[in-house]
Amino acid sequence: MLRSQWILPCLCMLALTAHGQPAPTPADSRGLVALPQGKRSVFLAWRLLPDDPQDATFRLYRSDTPNGPLNLIVETPWTSHLDQSPDLISGRGVRYQLRVLHQGKEVLAIDPIPVVPQDDPVDGVPLATDIEPEVQTVDARRHVDRCVPADLDGDGVLDYVVIFPKNSVDPHYWKPSKESLKLRAINGRTGRPMWTFDLGKGIEMGVWYSPFVAYDLDGDGKAEVVTKTNDRPLMAKYKEGHRVIGGAERLTVLDGVTGEVRAQAPWPNRGGLGDYNQQNRNLLAVAYLDGQRPAVVVNRGTYQHAKIEAWLFDGRELSLKWMWSTLDEGMAKYAGSGAHNSLAADIDGDGMDEFFWGCVCLDGDGDEARVKWAVWMPGQEDVFTIGHVDTLALGDIRPDLPGPEVYYTIEHHSVANLYAWNTPDPRRGAVYVQADGTPHWVYTNGKHVHSGATADVLTGADHPGWECYYAEADGSVSRLCAADGSIIADNFQLPKTIEWDGDEAVEIIDENGNIHDFSQPPIFKMGAHAWVAMAIGDFVGDYREEMIVRRPDGSLKLLVNTTPIEARRVSPLYERTYRLSLAAYGSGYTGAPSRGGRTWMRRAETQPASDVR
Repeated sequence: MLRSQWILPCLCMLALTAHGQPAPTPADSRGLVALPQGKRSVFLAWRLLPDDPQDATFRLYRSDTPNGPLNLIVETPWTSHLDQSPDLISGRGVRYQLRVLHQGKEVLAIDPIPVVPQDDPVDGVPLATDIEPEVQTVDARRHVDRCVPADLDGDGVLDYVVIFPKNSVDPHYWKPSKESLKLRAINGRTGRPMWTFDLGKGIEMGVWYSPFVAYDLDGDGKAEVVTKTNDRPLMAKYKEGHRVIGGAERLTVLDGVTGEVRAQAPWPNRGGLGDYNQQNRNLLAVAYLDGQRPAVVVNRGTYQHAKIEAWLFDGRELSLKWMWSTLDEGMAKYAGSGAHNSLAADIDGDGMDEFFWGCVCLDGDGDEARVKWAVWMPGQEDVFTIGHVDTLALGDIRPDLPGPEVYYTIEHHSVANLYAWNTPDPRRGAVYVQADGTPHWVYTNGKHVHSGATADVLTGADHPGWECYYAEADGSVSRLCAADGSIIADNFQLPKTIEWDGDEAVEIIDENGNIHDFSQPPIFKMGAHAWVAMAIGDFVGDYREEMIVRRPDGSLKLLVNTTPIEARRVSPLYERTYRLSLAAYGSGYTGAPSRGGRTWMRRAETQPASDVR
């Protein structure tokens, strides 16, 4: 029996039925994770749900034999605990049960789960991909490229959809694919593969040819997987091989449990999108455009023209909600505004998501999409936008302004800048940070800004808001700034961020895979694990984030912080923007999930559970 079968991370997102009513909640909706820390202690962590009363506490029960009686070991207001006295030395294992106590009444939260002793501390949950180990040459690597979390089978535990093998060929630097890409589902409860879907020779190897998302689109409590397929590819000879130039390109919905095709619709065609490189820039996203139903947003085109469509899935078929394109009459002025990642968020607080195509914000709550705002070059309103976006991130970056704000790094104009959305102005577009509307450039006159990020890595009165990072492609500039643009640190790297230890500051994952606070020594070292992070998010346990890393043997591991903390917060999984950004982890270049702003998080913490997907 697999060791991972005895280490059961349980996680449930409350689903809605097709009629908008709460679906039955599985007994393990608390996301309880129990990890032995040697033979005499066990780390446990679980969820605080949005509808938990403020004065509710948690009771942990333990049975010291597999079938013995359950005895109370602790009552705590917190959502993690280190049990240092279990009788694990016998090797027979113990069982844990979690109950919620409110006004003198207990409610079962988690059915008993077994834990068996381990010689060494367990820092996470292994996920078997059944992919052969990595080899040394870059062109021959066969391992997971991207990973998307979703509850595929409706059991309340997040599963994981991966794509492999890795061969990130950019359409601009095309070379022939050595084999076909495959999607594979990994069961989050057992850690074993569920199914594999071969994308075939019609989908070339590389991020831009193979976007995928995973989300419950029809409200049955089980997530679907949506991707791009091409059953009958049209191919042409090019240099040393054949590349795909057309064919039966489709938007394809896969069953989350079986991997079978459930529905298909035409993918936006290549007409009018320019050369091969321009034609093969594809993205997917999920958005609640009408505030009620999740739609799949399909995007073809980034650098110049684009075609964007929104589709709904009712469990049987796909139906087109709207189409928008820079090729439409009057829309050419928006060309060249795309980004390398997708973002869906409710930026104006009306309960309905907007979709960002780079620096153009589309409002699609009706039967057609319209440009809500575009970010124009100063003095060039209605003529030129700020251009192609390399980084697009959203959050409560400036707490002194009505949130959220959007942070961009712009490749073509080589700038990094911050915009607030507090005062809609159709002509001027997004409002600059200054109250009088004058531009505030965090960084300008660069050569080739190619990366950026924003996160709250420094806290306290001296560091209001989130920090912003940008870097030049040649390494000449790599800088961390405050939200007002003032420089905090030069020669600084910010590869990824994670909320690891539960305090107010977000931690940094450095280029060596170590986790640390700003200018502080590591609080976690990757050690024997491969440091390549496939996904970052709150997957198990309390509100802190975990990291799925790829290991040299081809498998994945869900790394968990096993230090208990005296804190309780509702998981960010209950904030819609956060969940939607996790769903799109298989599309484009992704970083940390968007949080939608901390003020919006506080709103999410008080919303009823029935509002959470």
